[in-house]
Amino acid sequence: MMNSEKLIDILDKYSTYTNRIFELNKRLSDIVNMRGNYDECIPSASVVNDMPKGNGEPDQTYSALMSLENVLVRYKKDIDYLSVEILSIMDEKDMIDRILRRLSPNDNRIIELRHFQGHTWEWISANAFYSKKWLPHVHRKIISNMVKEWNVQEKYEKD
Repeated sequence: MMNSEKLIDILDKYSTYTNRIFELNKRLSDIVNMRGNYDECIPSASVVNDMPKGNGEPDQTYSALMSLENVLVRYKKDIDYLSVEILSIMDEKDMIDRILRRLSPNDNRIIELRHFQGHTWEWISANAFYSKKWLPHVHRKIISNMVKEWNVQEKYEKD
């Protein structure tokens, strides 16, 4: 369930989403490439085992392969984490985009100026046809409507 505080936090981070998705995709691509390099190094299990050599010491190759396996497991976890993070950001961005399209141009402009560009109420009131005193009230109403729309959209998507 969305609330005003969470929505404001998302709006404040919204302008960073495109760059964050790009950076996460780059990290994901790097990890996938590194993992591919490790995959090529691992021979089949039938070729290497942990049986001792003639001198009674365990096969060092087997130990190295187990270390590689651990690295691959770590890469898999990193890939899963980054994939979930990217999808989460994209879902939030998509939801905000849909809600913004439903706002009036004036309400949209207030959200853009306050949250995406970081302007003060004084600056916005001078450029958006609202008094400095009335603007926070209008903003709260816009946020409240956006929260309602978010929750409706979220409920609709679950059904």
